[in-house]
Amino acid sequence: MSATTLPFHGHLRREAGAEVVFHWLTIASAVLVLVLLAGVMLALCYGGWPALKTFQFAFLTREVWNPVTEQFGALAALYGTVITSLIAMLIAVPLAFGVAVFLTETCPLWLRGPIATCIELLAAVPSIVYGIWGLFVLAPILQHTVQPFLIDTLGDLPLIGKAFRGPPYGIGLFTARLSLGHRTHACAAPIDNRPVRL
Repeated sequence: MSATTLPFHGHLRREAGAEVVFHWLTIASAVLVLVLLAGVMLALCYGGWPALKTFQFAFLTREVWNPVTEQFGALAALYGTVITSLIAMLIAVPLAFGVAVFLTETCPLWLRGPIATCIELLAAVPSIVYGIWGLFVLAPILQHTVQPFLIDTLGDLPLIGKAFRGPPYGIGLFTARLSLGHRTHACAAPIDNRPVRL
């Protein structure tokens, strides 16, 4: 073995050692995520056990929430969470794919960087800020323009009309869906401005 190959073999050994360390760090990180998720689930079960013990399965199927009479049901909150998240995904996924296709296929090179930076900044904004924006900015606009139009045009339809009937308050599931959809779109859109060919 020549003297020139010794440093090369030493370099390979160092790289192999670094790869082993990185491999085990990756496994430890994945296990830590699962442990934290299990801890969150245990904390939720521990915190919710008094309600589940008192009301049993009816806690998940009842809509009444009256602290005065100590009657609690989580159906309305569960329904609102699931429906709002599903509609927000229906709004956000096409927007995210549209932005991704635009950035990687048709956007000029000089414009990719600023748009990707804006998307990164939108994704960094906390969700509570989007909620406040939806309450104080989006809700009045929807109350005076969009919701009256939807009530007049879609409120009498046989199947989906129920979702558009009633007074236009501006706050509710519709505003939450739009605010959450905007937040989800900002998080789902790609932040890498390199062109990708499919």
